Amino acid sequence: YIRGLAYSHGHIFAGNHYNICVWNAVDFKILGTFRVPYKLSCLTNSEDGCILGIGQNTGRITTFQLDFEERFHVRGKNEFLGHSSSVTSLSILLKKQLLFSGSTDGLLSFISC
Repeated sequence: YIRGLAYSHGHIFAGNHYNICVWNAVDFKILGTFRVPYKLSCLTNSEDGCILGIGQNTGRITTFQLDFEERFHVRGKNEFLGHSSSVTSLSILLKKQLLFSGSTDGLLSFISC
């Protein structure tokens, strides 16, 4: 089942347990899919659509740098241990280069991304 859904700059992002799928929001064609390293619990993306944040059941957070220039592909990733249990919410504030997260551990944290 879908565990995370986001929209930005003409792209739709959806994630189930270990996979992310990206669609063009105009014609709904799939631009690409990729596998994530841990069981996904939530996702978000930056206002410009170039950073995708994934929260995981392990408390880890992974950010992916996305490129849509010629065709969709993942340029890189960063991993953070943000929490001691499942990440339930994420938000990226690109202007300040911050990633905010909430978790079932009851904490709100922020990380420089």
